[in-house]
Amino acid sequence: MITLKDARIAKYPSCMFFQYNTQLGPPYYILVDTNFINFSIKAKLDVVQSMMDCLYAKCVPCITDCVMAELEKLGMKYRVALRIAKDPRFDRLPCSHKGTYADDCLVQRVTQV
Repeated sequence: MITLKDARIAKYPSCMFFQYNTQLGPPYYILVDTNFINFSIKAKLDVVQSMMDCLYAKCVPCITDCVMAELEKLGMKYRVALRIAKDPRFDRLPCSHKGTYADDCLVQRVTQV
């Protein structure tokens, strides 16, 4: 039985990720979902500024029509999240598929070639 104490995992700096993924570069377009906005509200973080602080580069948050529809369906409890999502710094991505299930929409966008 291997415990966490016995397991020796080599640690690498996060900058190594970009060294091997050369197609990635600023500005970063980041798909945002409902949970991401809600957790940023709970942690009292500005979404755009926190993204830039994390990645040390210009970031453009992108939100799909499905995520906006999901926030609108959730009602008054999520009105702050909806107001954040309507920020002009967010890029709005139109959806051409049927239905408004946000998770399927985001998975479809990420797996497109």
